[in-house]
Amino acid sequence: MYPMTKTLANGEPLDGSKNRYTLTFAAGQFPPVNAFWSVTMYDGKSQLLIKNPINRYLSIRRCCLT
Repeated sequence: MYPMTKTLANGEPLDGSKNRYTLTFAAGQFPPVNAFWSVTMYDGKSQLLIKNPINRYLSIRRCCLT
């Protein structure tokens, strides 16, 4: 399953040129999973990964993999 969003809760389109977004979890609280979760950002038009100055293209948390 790959949930995604293109808008804020109020319906306004996400626009990284006008806003700075963060994904925040409470201290020690990550999404409940039995394997892993990741966050990846793609360009809405090209569907390619977003270029960025730190060359980070994935944020991932692995848990309980055997």
